[in-house]
Amino acid sequence: MTEEISPVVPEEEPASPSAGDAWNDVVARMGDLGEALSRWTKAAVDDPEKTLRLEEVRAGINDIARKADVTLSEATVDLGQQFRQGAERTGQAINDAAEKASAAAAPHVANALAGLAAVLGRAAEKVDGAASRGKAESADDVPEPPAAPEPPKMP
Repeated sequence: MTEEISPVVPEEEPASPSAGDAWNDVVARMGDLGEALSRWTKAAVDDPEKTLRLEEVRAGINDIARKADVTLSEATVDLGQQFRQGAERTGQAINDAAEKASAAAAPHVANALAGLAAVLGRAAEKVDGAASRGKAESADDVPEPPAAPEPPKMP
């Protein structure tokens, strides 16, 4: 008789829980802890070692609170770092986009300014030409200033 050997299948690691599932687990465990403490305090009324046990419970709760504080502080710092890094990436992307837009617009602006300079140059030449012609023509045609009025005569 031959024995069949089944192939060894590696166990799959459970997928990481979502943040919501993990939070629900924390809340459920806190509820369980509260219920267990309530049962113990009711049962410990006549326990001669209740003072010692209460100190152990306080120490355990303080340890949980300290660990939670450290974990929450680290998470807060991590969120702050993620926010800062995101802001830096956004700022860099805006800077890159501005540089690209500036580089793309520069030739168009230069052409527009060159065209404007040419138009203004032609206008200046026309004004200068008209002024030169006007000076030559008007040098002979300058009228005499009007005579000052005579002061009124006193009786």
